[in-house]
Amino acid sequence: MGHSLPDTIRHLKHVLRRRGVRGTDSEDLIQDAFDRLARYRRTKQVDNEQGFLVRTVINLSIDAMRKRRRLDQHLETDGPDLASIADESPLQDEVFAARERLSRLEEGFSALDPVTRAMLRARRVDGMAIAQIAARHGCSVSTVEKRLAKAVLFLTDWMEGW
Repeated sequence: MGHSLPDTIRHLKHVLRRRGVRGTDSEDLIQDAFDRLARYRRTKQVDNEQGFLVRTVINLSIDAMRKRRRLDQHLETDGPDLASIADESPLQDEVFAARERLSRLEEGFSALDPVTRAMLRARRVDGMAIAQIAARHGCSVSTVEKRLAKAVLFLTDWMEGW
């Protein structure tokens, strides 16, 4: 990447802030964009990674806005709730495959160093803000962002093919 990771993250936050996205929504979209970049790089070359990330966070923010609108519209309609009568339970082979993927993910998660693992758990499971995680671990926001980005890239590579 031509720019440093903190500069890129700061720029992506700025782009999203201009679009009205803030806080944990912004951080989630940025992590999703890095995840997509990692997956895309497995099969294709990316000449302008920052441009890829900017376009991706913009597209993700548009998708999130559309999804919110559809949900709001759905909640406003008085028609029958077909989702409540549809059987959406997964098939047995899907359950088995999901358990296998989860087992593989747990192995990868265990391979992370304890501090990064705690930071990732705090962010993704507990929903803590990055600033709170930084305060908890006595480090900078930039350090937490770097660790989280590297952890997501590691786990994405770890899960390749699963």
